[in-house]
Amino acid sequence: MVHSILISVVVFGHSVMWWQWVGILSVFGGLTLSVRAKYAAKKGSVETRADTKGAVNGSGAASSGVAGGDSRKKER
Repeated sequence: MVHSILISVVVFGHSVMWWQWVGILSVFGGLTLSVRAKYAAKKGSVETRADTKGAVNGSGAASSGVAGGDSRKKER
């Protein structure tokens, strides 16, 4: 999107005042931060699930996540 604004300014000669640039940078900066935050949250939740999937219970055996210590994998 920023590229289309730059192309519009350069190719078609549209003028953009300094305060409009502040607005453009604010909008795209906010969008960038929002996308990065969602990506970081998604990446963190995947790592958290991966970490707990192979967790070891107090007895030293791998936890299956099934009550009673059943070591068979649950089918989904």
